[in-house]
Amino acid sequence: MSVRSEKHPAIEERRPHERGEHIQEFLARKLPPGKTTEAPYVAIALLEAGARYDRYTAGKNDWWDYVKRKSQLATITNYAEWLETALHELDIISREDFANRVDPKEINALVGSLRLVSKEMTELGKEIQKIGRPRDLAEERWMMEVADIYENAFGKPARVGPVKQRGNFYDLLQLSRPTSYAPMGKLSIRQIDRLLKRRKSRQLGEDPPTPVRRVRHKPTIEVNWATLSDLLKPE
Repeated sequence: MSVRSEKHPAIEERRPHERGEHIQEFLARKLPPGKTTEAPYVAIALLEAGARYDRYTAGKNDWWDYVKRKSQLATITNYAEWLETALHELDIISREDFANRVDPKEINALVGSLRLVSKEMTELGKEIQKIGRPRDLAEERWMMEVADIYENAFGKPARVGPVKQRGNFYDLLQLSRPTSYAPMGKLSIRQIDRLLKRRKSRQLGEDPPTPVRRVRHKPTIEVNWATLSDLLKPE
């Protein structure tokens, strides 16, 4: 194996530390007066957000198919509702035997937990996208988390400015890129703006816009039957 292709654990372990130092240096220069002492804590929060992105990306095959995710949540909901109903429908002897073995308070707690699971699984299912190309949830959550951290630290809305004046939020995104994030190229300004708008809609309690599926309609061909019959007449 060549020296270049070989992984060096010491270097791999040092990279997050070096990235953390760069983030702290940036924050020490850019944070508002009186908040510079918070730079180490903000840097740790940003590194943790990046680590979550890396974990989500590593398990991408499990969540990328949103139809499958929605189906799994629906299955759990159905099982929870079925088990609750089955417990209520036990015959009187089985019900009393069960109550003699298990504290009725624990049974009631179980039924309450099943209802909670059913409710929350249903709500989670509603949040999953319905149509369109699968969204990169790992990237979305990372960017939204960085936006939360930025606003708490800088006390101003996260936004991206025009070319050559992108602003501190954009620079912070660049500095805190997760380890497994694409190392080459620039962050998509359009994607960042889209995510910030979706985040704002959620904060205001509004439903994010649903993508419209474009359907290609076959062109309608109108036939002039009178002209056609004239053409088909024998001479």
